[in-house]
This record gives sequence, C-alpha cells and structure tokens, in this order.
Amino acid sequence: PHIYKCLIETPEAFVKQVDMFVIGNHGEDYAAIISKANDNSQVIDLVRLKDNSAEGRKSYNGICW
Repeated sequence: PHIYKCLIETPEAFVKQVDMFVIGNHGEDYAAIISKANDNSQVIDLVRLKDNSAEGRKSYNGICW
C-alpha cells in the first residue's frame, strides 16, 4: 500500500520533483519532458535525442554519441 504514495501520475509532476534526467532511448516523449524541466535539472543524454531543444541548456551533457 505505501508504494502507491511514491507513484507520480503525470509527466509534469515528475519533472518538478527530479534533479537529474538520464536519457537512454529515442523518443518524442522524452524530448517533450526534458523541455519542461527547470534549468537546474541535470540532463545526461546517452542517445542524442532527435528533436532536442535541451542541447542549449547549461546543465546538458551528451555522452557516447
């Protein structure tokens, strides 16, 4: 029963609670979520998202591509 309290229902709520994003899959959904993240959130992109507006962020790091 207590695990239910840990679940996050929407991507918007998730973005507000996360300090770091690690992207390991291509997908439009991932780019959309990252675009809503605040500037203090670290982004580590392992796959180079195709539509990636996050590359200009000061906290963006592309690795292995």
